[in-house]
Amino acid sequence: MHRSPDLDHWPLPALLLDRRGRILRRSERADAVLAANAEVLQVADGRLLTPQAPALLDTHLARIAALAMQAAPPAAASAALALHRPGRLPLTLRSQPWWPPTGAVLMGLCDPQAYTLCEATLQALFDLTVAEARVAAAVADGLSTAEIALSLSVQVNTVQAHLKRLLAKTGTARQARLVSLLWRSVAAQYQEPGSIPRNEGGAPKRGAGGLPIWATTAPGADTTLRPTSERSTAADGDLAAFHPPSLAD
Repeated sequence: MHRSPDLDHWPLPALLLDRRGRILRRSERADAVLAANAEVLQVADGRLLTPQAPALLDTHLARIAALAMQAAPPAAASAALALHRPGRLPLTLRSQPWWPPTGAVLMGLCDPQAYTLCEATLQALFDLTVAEARVAAAVADGLSTAEIALSLSVQVNTVQAHLKRLLAKTGTARQARLVSLLWRSVAAQYQEPGSIPRNEGGAPKRGAGGLPIWATTAPGADTTLRPTSERSTAADGDLAAFHPPSLAD
């Protein structure tokens, strides 16, 4: 088992497995995901395991093997899997046969809680004030109006006023559309799972203003999601099949 420079350039943390789940290659980002998710995804004797449901990964890999036999292009021959984590959103996986087919499986790992919004970018995109950007990030993080008011030490009607201005400035008519826009914008960014501060219950720690400590990234940090056109390509793999959630078709 070794790291591969090729996998380190893929848009998601990636593993290359054989059909029995033995790890042939892995990226450094995949190491970080594995270290932060040992309760649902482990490595033992060089094999990837799902300890909560041992047969789950075997079934997943068998499905990929069956798809590979159909000689479909890699983007079509793929399967997905969600691993449920106590107190956190599920860890999601997407796998496809290594192309051209060799019996190996390429697996991309995506931790939805590793994606956050850069408040400074939100301000620049939509001409938001600091307070409006904080409310926008909190709404995208799933907080209710009352929870946002409590975390920011303001009145509920103040948060509602911010939300009204956010809808107007972003050209969205409903809060659900606002959240969808925010996560699909260039303000969305990836933070390595191991670097996200969490409390004992596994939830992200919150700092001043009630927002996750990792919700604001230092200026110049290179964590912005890249468009597909800027990603590196490889002749022996299909990068196009792997998109972060905010860039999915």
